[in-house]
Amino acid sequence: MRVTSLALAGSALGLKFPKPIYYDDPDYTFDFKETETEKAANWTLSDRCGQAARAGSAKDQRNDVNCPNVIVINTDDMSWADVTINNPSKLVPTPNIDKLVSKGINFRDGHSCTSRCAPSRYCLMTGRYHFRRGDYHYKPMKLEYGRKILPQLFKRNNYHTMVVGKPQPVEEKLEKNGWFFVEGTRFWGYDKSFTSRSYCCLPGGGYFENDYPLSPFEKWAIFTEFRDENEDSLWVQDEAAENEFFRQPQNWHFLDGYYKDGKEENGRIQNAYKAYWSAIDQGLTSGLNDDEEPARKRRRRFANGNLAVRHHRIHRRRRNAKNINEGKMPRELGRKNFLRFRNVQSGKVISAGFKVSEKAKKEMKTLEQERANYEFAVNQVMFDSPEEAKEYRQTVLDQLVANGMSVNDPLYKDMKRANPKRTQTGFDSKEIMYTFHKKAREYITESVSSENPITLEGEMKESNRPFFMYLSFRAPHRPSSHNLTFDEENPMEFYPHAAQGKQGEQFWQFDKLVGNVMKTLHDMEVADNTLIFFTSDNGPDQGAFNLLNRFGHVRMGTLRGKKASVYEGGHRVPFLSWWPLGTHRSLWGTNYDLPVSQIDLFSTFADIMNYPLPGGDKCTYAYTEETATEEQMKRIGRPKRLSSETPWRYNQRVSSQIEDGKYVGPDTGYSAAIQHNGLTGYLEEKQNFGYRTSETWLTLETGTGFLVGWDGCMAEDSQSFAAAFRAVKVDSSTNDAGERVHHFMNEQQQMPAKIFAGKLGDLAIRFGRYKFVRFNAPKDLRTGITRQHGMIDNEGDAWHAAEGSDAQCRYNADGSKINPSCTVEAECREHTTWGSTFCMRDHFYQLWDLEENFGEKTFCSDDKPDNKNPNMEIESAILGGIQERKFQVGNEEKEPEKPTDPYGVGLGVESTPVGRDLNDCCILNLDERQKFLKTVIMIGNNGLPRWNCATARIKIDGVEKDGGDCKEIPAYMPAETRFGLQDGSWEGQQSYFTRVQNRFLGTPERPALNYAEEFDWTPEIYFKWPQSFGEWTPGYGCSNMLPGLMTGSDRQIERYIWDESILGEEKWRTITHADRLCYRGKDGTDWSDDEIEGDVLDDFTLGCKVPAHNGALGEGKGFEGNSNYHADTPLRHKPHVAEGELDPDNFGKWFDFANCLKSVMNIIEGQALFPEAKNVKEWSGQIGYSQDLKWDEKPYADDGSLEGNQSTADSVLSGQAIGASNLASARQAELLSKVMSSTEAAEKHFHGAGTRFIEPKNGVNSLISKCAAFLPADEQSPYTIKPEYDMEMNLMGYYKTDDNSGGSNQKTEHKLVWTTDSNGKRIYRDDRPVMKYYSEPILKGFETLY
Repeated sequence: MRVTSLALAGSALGLKFPKPIYYDDPDYTFDFKETETEKAANWTLSDRCGQAARAGSAKDQRNDVNCPNVIVINTDDMSWADVTINNPSKLVPTPNIDKLVSKGINFRDGHSCTSRCAPSRYCLMTGRYHFRRGDYHYKPMKLEYGRKILPQLFKRNNYHTMVVGKPQPVEEKLEKNGWFFVEGTRFWGYDKSFTSRSYCCLPGGGYFENDYPLSPFEKWAIFTEFRDENEDSLWVQDEAAENEFFRQPQNWHFLDGYYKDGKEENGRIQNAYKAYWSAIDQGLTSGLNDDEEPARKRRRRFANGNLAVRHHRIHRRRRNAKNINEGKMPRELGRKNFLRFRNVQSGKVISAGFKVSEKAKKEMKTLEQERANYEFAVNQVMFDSPEEAKEYRQTVLDQLVANGMSVNDPLYKDMKRANPKRTQTGFDSKEIMYTFHKKAREYITESVSSENPITLEGEMKESNRPFFMYLSFRAPHRPSSHNLTFDEENPMEFYPHAAQGKQGEQFWQFDKLVGNVMKTLHDMEVADNTLIFFTSDNGPDQGAFNLLNRFGHVRMGTLRGKKASVYEGGHRVPFLSWWPLGTHRSLWGTNYDLPVSQIDLFSTFADIMNYPLPGGDKCTYAYTEETATEEQMKRIGRPKRLSSETPWRYNQRVSSQIEDGKYVGPDTGYSAAIQHNGLTGYLEEKQNFGYRTSETWLTLETGTGFLVGWDGCMAEDSQSFAAAFRAVKVDSSTNDAGERVHHFMNEQQQMPAKIFAGKLGDLAIRFGRYKFVRFNAPKDLRTGITRQHGMIDNEGDAWHAAEGSDAQCRYNADGSKINPSCTVEAECREHTTWGSTFCMRDHFYQLWDLEENFGEKTFCSDDKPDNKNPNMEIESAILGGIQERKFQVGNEEKEPEKPTDPYGVGLGVESTPVGRDLNDCCILNLDERQKFLKTVIMIGNNGLPRWNCATARIKIDGVEKDGGDCKEIPAYMPAETRFGLQDGSWEGQQSYFTRVQNRFLGTPERPALNYAEEFDWTPEIYFKWPQSFGEWTPGYGCSNMLPGLMTGSDRQIERYIWDESILGEEKWRTITHADRLCYRGKDGTDWSDDEIEGDVLDDFTLGCKVPAHNGALGEGKGFEGNSNYHADTPLRHKPHVAEGELDPDNFGKWFDFANCLKSVMNIIEGQALFPEAKNVKEWSGQIGYSQDLKWDEKPYADDGSLEGNQSTADSVLSGQAIGASNLASARQAELLSKVMSSTEAAEKHFHGAGTRFIEPKNGVNSLISKCAAFLPADEQSPYTIKPEYDMEMNLMGYYKTDDNSGGSNQKTEHKLVWTTDSNGKRIYRDDRPVMKYYSEPILKGFETLY
């Protein structure tokens, strides 16, 4: 049987649905009869939450830990370090969000399952990896019919379900006449919903309630997506006011992550890249230039013996990293305003966010500093037609140009390409976030009041129903939108948040809104038994790097990557919980430092509610009438339509003969498909038969051929971590006061393997502290038409540029080279899959230790120009100034929109393992360069780079120091003094040198000081003057070098320089004027690297200051097409590497361990990576592609042919467990052999559709745990974890610490004092001191609303 995948979506468009499809009536709570899974687990409808109970009893919802209210707060593009509790910077406080963990847990190793919003939200809702849909690409991302998601899980357990905010992925089938959602939030199990539509999507900006528009979409407006957020966009442009704010003692704590204790006089601290600063403070080196006997190089000399120089001596200003200025003063480049103006005469706002001309400033005045906002209708003007809106847009564009704006300005371009969109009268996107929170509070109040009202203790509660709310904010997604306004009379109102611009201001409001929601829970007396998770769909986009390190605040912390990246910055997100009743008291305020994922929420909630999820035996391929037994066909539950029946009569017959969700009418057999009358019938079933009936039926998932439903495939990859909220008592003791102390530890000490994904098929698997990364999507066309198959530039720019020349390497079909002398290889290999040939990129693998290198830092290439050089970016941001370096200025062409990886490894610009962005890079060992110059380079007779003041070793008044900076010395300026230099020419300099030397040494005619005779001074030792013009800049000398005398006061005598040319051990001698002269440089600044002799610094090894930050433990390509290439292609052919395996040369001692992790990743991917069913996919217009899935035939292998290679030794897939075929079993056996012994592998159960079916939720004896046996003997256990995040940990966490731990975690013993309260009741007392930000008295900016 063939199923054409997207016919399901397309055919529904032809059906008539006059209203949204939803469950039968508002009180219906999925109360169909118990399923097979439920019966097997002895779960009954009477076990569900919300049963009648006496107030105050154990079954009162407010006391029942198995029936908590649940709120999932999901933000949009929020960084892990955006919450104060995860960031040593306190510049952007989030106290209401932080307070959640005061009675919950901070899951510091918490993740979205992917780093893109749509697949991430799919994972959260389904408990299933997005790549199992039959497509590794991140879009399209739609829910499959019949799949069960979170609101349905809660409805089955008698919860009142609500969604407020961004409902993705449940909005589909927009009816374009009434603009309502046929298949919307209520179709997918929400009782109530309040959502907004994005400007980018039909119909346009507006609100929906219960899938209907809140008001008609009868207006048109211009929406922009302007995202320019930098120092120009700051509200406060008054440096004096800003400085005054931070000078006030009550505000010092905001700078705790910048100054010690927030006080400027205490000096700055380095809260980011702490390992780097620690290495500096402890005098450690990178080890790259530490040879005991360094190769001492001398500069080349001319035939006459003079040094070969480039018209100068070397000057290098000393730059010790300890003394580098970390941050820039606000707006040190001058004040710039980013204002919104209105016309004085008309009062109309002209435009937002641009710098105006002086003429315009005279004609306009500021209304308020209101920046361009996300989805902001231009000037808040709406029109009756799109034509009027376009006309107005042109008027605004003309006005911008008249006011001095360039047509190349980003705001101008954004506005020009913004087409009119529908909107609702009065809609203002600035109000979205506030409106969402307001509606959430209303819904909570209504739900509790009607379903679970406050009742006097002992009275019977007939209504005792908990609620589930998915509160999905569309913030802080750029451009950051909020409804705050700037008050010129109170400019510091939103400080210090406003120091971070629009994003900081948004966090100010966002935190307050979360606090308001929490206050509502407290007011309704349900806060204690409400489980809240605060998280984000992925990491932030490029906006996280705007205003980077301003006053020590770094939004990304030290994370590498951002939205779309497989690195931690893409998917490690805030993961804070609140659950006072369900979290063991000893765990309140603690951290959990093992990986957990949003994908695990599904099973965690089910576990808490004691609800059984179907096992792997229920997750099979769909049935056919030809292969299934009668009982199996009944499982599907969908009666077959007789050939003589019209659709109307069929619907009438079936709907009138349903009892308890089962058809009891005449036996006509059962249908294996979901088709009626040639059209897709799933929506019709819901409409005609209702949920009571159709929810009991199983449905064929069209992308995979799997059966989904309450007794089918469901939450396949979700692993409960409910045990992480429980503690076990491990010891007891007595404190100094004689009180009994109980010791507890978190119950969940291990975790099964977790996979996290990037944008383009990149995956990572975690095993405790270790992370294994695979770049690039699989090549089999059945795994989705990804960028492997769709990109035309995978070969690389250089290869395309060599088109038609012999330089372009080309290959025969057998893999041999057509032109052996070629020089430009393609960055991909041709691979044929299902009859189509594409040039695809091999997988690229990396292994990381996140304890040693949390930021996944790597050594970045230094060969880019200033504006592209990531090393210079990061040093400018973190160190406050660019250290001197050596790099070549190159010409780079502007990159095309969303190109492939320019380094030829990944599939996109966000998908490359090569360091290219500032948070990819380690900080370089440039602080070691001066030591290198001192120990390696010898110039001049005394071995010193003598005109480099910084490398001179001097001693003044007994204090040793360097020579200082090359600065202007008035006594050396030409004609400045009567006895000094009179003429700056070479002849004038020589004359001056002679006069000074004679004055000290003496001549027969004029003995003067006569040091030659009295103290044995010689010109060779004491007066090493410049040898040619250009070696000294007249007027300049080393600032610390003061020429000394042999007689006179002690102050004049105690001036010495270390001189290697002096024989013997004592090499100190008196400083002379000849020592002091220096060369300033061509332009009066420090020397640039291209002025230095090539053989001097070329020997200096540039690298990471912290050796552990020098990239992955191992990395390299996997050679999928290895056997197809000949020995004459060494870059493509590795005889010692098995097909598709890792190269041992790339991983060294880590090879076996990395290979085990790779194998476990492949096993978990199962039939997503190694499909069994034939599935020919073809491009098909706007819908992406169509597919012909043959789940009812024998399995196929991809041999490159259009027909594939059918496994004749196998049975038909229909009805089988996924991955049970001989073809798949052989593949899994091969992988298991790299993980465990054959005896263990023989006992290991495998399922190809989900992690939950093969991995124990407690992580003990899991597949991934077997890899510990392959660790190198001298390396750390995966569970040896004490994260430091390379930041100042003592400023992080809820409880105060002084051990740089940021608070206790799952490995810590948590101690509680067993005592009594004032009423004699036995209680636990927690004596841990709370961080000053959260303890009484509350510091300014850290006040909470609950």
